[in-house]
Amino acid sequence: MAKRTHLIAAACVATAAGLFSAGSLIAQNNLAHDAQVAPESFMLPTGITAKEFNSDKGIEKAFQSLANYSIDKTGFDNIVSGLVDQDRDRIKKSLPSGRSLSNVMGDDNKQLKDLVADIQSNWKTKYSHKFDLNYKDAYSGGFIQAITGEVTDPSQLLGKWPLDAGRSPGPAAGKFNQADLGEDQKNFGGSVNLEKDRHVAIARLTGLNETGPLTASLIHEAGGWKFDIPNTMNAEQLYNNLTNSLSYIDQHKTDWPADENEAYRHLTDAVTAALYDVSLTGRNGTAMER
Repeated sequence: MAKRTHLIAAACVATAAGLFSAGSLIAQNNLAHDAQVAPESFMLPTGITAKEFNSDKGIEKAFQSLANYSIDKTGFDNIVSGLVDQDRDRIKKSLPSGRSLSNVMGDDNKQLKDLVADIQSNWKTKYSHKFDLNYKDAYSGGFIQAITGEVTDPSQLLGKWPLDAGRSPGPAAGKFNQADLGEDQKNFGGSVNLEKDRHVAIARLTGLNETGPLTASLIHEAGGWKFDIPNTMNAEQLYNNLTNSLSYIDQHKTDWPADENEAYRHLTDAVTAALYDVSLTGRNGTAMER
């Protein structure tokens, strides 16, 4: 497994070249930020009626928390806490006996902690203060385009939720289906939380450099907006995805943009991609191979 994970990280670095290329990055991002209207293909699926539920910018705050926790040595458990009930419970149950979210691989999450420490140090050197993303500054200009709505017919979401994150058409794997619904799932409530009148959202991160847009699916649960990720994701896979994304960020520290908010956007994009098993340049191709 260790050898395979090493090969995955190497492949990600090789295929993701240019993510922090400052010139084209800034030019293309400015174009993306000027687009205030989401593409026509970016819409809620049938079974959800569009309604405004983000007046408090809770969706932007969810991405802010995700990014800040990713650059925290003990933040992995908080990242998992930011997932919907069904995903959070499944990931915790997928841990081998004796393991925890702070010890996913049996080494106290050493690789992740080392990456975070290096990024923290280099971030402070380049930008003269510690990593501390504020969504009001970092996500201005339309970087996150969100559509919220209310579930009107849960049955129409079977096999269609969460949405494909960055591939069109995307695979059906990872979407909730009838097999996910136990006897306690009355009209898709319970841990699935897609019952009638439930508030849900999709959020699109505008493309950065050569990458295409990335779409996240969210459900409003106790505590606010939570990320709904593929039902195939387990603890080890999520941990490896996050370390792969942060490895790329860390290895390209000499290419971090002069604009700190631009760098915050890239980091947000990278860790969101990790949640949805999408490679940094594979938005229109394949996900990371396992």
